[in-house]
Amino acid sequence: MSKIFDSRDTEYKSPFGAAVCGATVRFAVRPGDENVTGVTLLLRREFAGTEQEVALSPGDDGRWQGVYTAPEEPELVWYAFRFSYPEGQRLYGLHGFDDQARWQLTVYDDSRPTPAWFGRGITYQIFPDRFCRTRVPDPGVAARRPGDHPQQRFLRRQSGGDHLPIRLPTEYGSRYVVPVPDF
Repeated sequence: MSKIFDSRDTEYKSPFGAAVCGATVRFAVRPGDENVTGVTLLLRREFAGTEQEVALSPGDDGRWQGVYTAPEEPELVWYAFRFSYPEGQRLYGLHGFDDQARWQLTVYDDSRPTPAWFGRGITYQIFPDRFCRTRVPDPGVAARRPGDHPQQRFLRRQSGGDHLPIRLPTEYGSRYVVPVPDF
């Protein structure tokens, strides 16, 4: 069975990746079902808070194709497809049929060039939310020790100029915790 849509394949979405403000983006799907009576590209602009539908047209090669013009200003556009059948409609999202998750199209302003220094070295993207915890806490374990709350995490706190971690023991002395900071 052939794929229905692949956002990373220019046969299905072109250009590949993000789009420049005002650019034309071509979409195609291959339903693989001759009972399909229509395909609609569903678009939701996150910043503008608007929705749009673009009807795709059937082609001779079994694909349904259409063109979307990206907004004139930077935007995140979330998209999915709606397949129409004689007996009803089905949404086709990021994870397949009847899925509400959508693909993301980033629309960017190309008049702001990338700084010359970017890309000449290593760039780190830090996502603080990823450091929140390494696993989901077991509430039964936390409840067995008074004072050992899920709001506490195992952290290191820097001390003065020597930057050595300070570990604070609990009243039991066996575990080291620092209360979650307010930042």
